[in-house]
Amino acid sequence: MSAHNMAKLVAVRYVVGSNLPTGVRMALSEEQRTHGDLVFADVHESYANISRKTLSVVHFGVRHTRAQFVMKTDDDSFLHLHNILDLLHNPSAANLSTQNACFGFVCTWCKPERSGKFAVSNVAWPGKSPDRDQFYPPIIHLRRE
Repeated sequence: MSAHNMAKLVAVRYVVGSNLPTGVRMALSEEQRTHGDLVFADVHESYANISRKTLSVVHFGVRHTRAQFVMKTDDDSFLHLHNILDLLHNPSAANLSTQNACFGFVCTWCKPERSGKFAVSNVAWPGKSPDRDQFYPPIIHLRRE
């Protein structure tokens, strides 16, 4: 698929949270006037709110676009866009259905990290208790560990 054809199929939007400093918001507003590719989400910008930001992306895609597919990624991810488009436009070749689909790895062995940048407190996720296992319920994420 050529870059020209891909540009007809793919629209890129950058989602930003609501708690940015005034100077940053002004610069982003100017960028929005110039390029029209920003979505200002009513979400406090922080790692702890990444789930809310993800939901705001899905909400925007469903409510404000005519997109057949919506995808959320981060600036530290590399996408093989040709492969993704091939899969979405010919799912039967990979024996998949794109009807109400969510792609990623189902993680049934994920445990909370108790220290570092991604730390989850015992209050937020107590771990082993009579009614809770130390593992999270199955979740979808995009990297294998």
